[in-house]
Amino acid sequence: MNRMKKYLINIALALFTIILVLSIAEGILRLFDYKKPLGARQMRYYYKPDDIAGFDIVENCPTRRIHHEGKYYIDIWSNELGCFDRPYKQEKDYILLVGDSFTHQFSSFENKWGTLLESSIGMRVLKCGVSGYGTRQELLKAEKIVGAVKHVPKLVVIGYFLNDLDDDYRFPPFVETNGFLVEKKKIVDYKTGAIEVQDDASLERHAKSYEGKIVCSKYDECSACSSIFKRWKCYIIDNSVLSGRIRHATSQIKSIIKDMKVKVLKETKKSMPLETDMLELYPIKDFPWLYGAWENHFENLRDFKRFTDKNGTNLLVVIIPAKEQVYPYFIKDKSIDLEQPNRFLSGFFQRESILYVDLLEPFRKYARKGTSEFLDPEKDLYMRLDKHWSKKGEYLANLIVSHYIIEKGLVNVPDREKRLEQIRKNISNFN
Repeated sequence: MNRMKKYLINIALALFTIILVLSIAEGILRLFDYKKPLGARQMRYYYKPDDIAGFDIVENCPTRRIHHEGKYYIDIWSNELGCFDRPYKQEKDYILLVGDSFTHQFSSFENKWGTLLESSIGMRVLKCGVSGYGTRQELLKAEKIVGAVKHVPKLVVIGYFLNDLDDDYRFPPFVETNGFLVEKKKIVDYKTGAIEVQDDASLERHAKSYEGKIVCSKYDECSACSSIFKRWKCYIIDNSVLSGRIRHATSQIKSIIKDMKVKVLKETKKSMPLETDMLELYPIKDFPWLYGAWENHFENLRDFKRFTDKNGTNLLVVIIPAKEQVYPYFIKDKSIDLEQPNRFLSGFFQRESILYVDLLEPFRKYARKGTSEFLDPEKDLYMRLDKHWSKKGEYLANLIVSHYIIEKGLVNVPDREKRLEQIRKNISNFN
């Protein structure tokens, strides 16, 4: 009996020691760690399949809370039009805003540049961006929205980001599978532009791997777990810094092993030749296949202009700069041409008589000077780890774009001069 008691005491002491060490490690890591987002599994069932675009936002999705990064969380939903927006109230005078993730979800609703634009201009803005969309998909979305509301917009605004070329080249790059967005087409050789298309079985496997990361429920709600043990397991996986570090280390080891296999198989010629995956930053003279990709992309933009011309409305393209363009010290590869996409796009828009606002120079002007390993979302224009705008970036985009729209008279707004004066004052006070 004494031996058994001693044995149990030793086990208890060992468990206590392990828990104590892990708790101390967790506490130390929390002093230096910055919590990363949970990824694609947060958005399961937010999207639906689309035979042409690959996917779209499901209509009337109830509110869910998703983690952006660090301390930042976002409530996201969809209305009856499949837009992250309040319900449409049959407004005849409205602006239609489409785009990708910059226009869609990576900010709280009240801080989105589309929401701020609505307030600055004084006209309803239908905020219908969809994360992962390129220009061709955004045109499909615009056609769908206009057909559903039965009223022609006073203005169509495209929130254009620099991966739209890539999205159009791989159209559609993602499809909805079992509630998840799964990559359908992938560039496997950046030197030739070769694309690998995933078959249905492969898509199912990828969706299954995402599903395996869901601990308890389809909406990742730990409170919905069937037992206390599962709830604690869910909470630890999603919130423990130490758990995250272990998973990150495991991922790094797998990546190293994969890279070693690539070298053994002599497949390094298929690896990404530059530091970024944004095709628009690739020097076109070094990658001849990009000439065709650009021309196809330009044709999609021409189709957008034909759509607005047919409906008798204006088209405005807002060029959203990449984080690396505004803070170029993040890019170490000197062969990357950070200004190339803006030169190509501005030249094209001028030739085609398409109105545009390039946010690159204004963002560079108001960006905090100096260099740092990470940005500060409270002081800088982009998030710390994520590529999207911070609250300040959203606000600055709204000021620049709303000023252009009102000054150029693209829509009739109440109190035009008063609004312009206020926007100019806000720009001059921006810091």
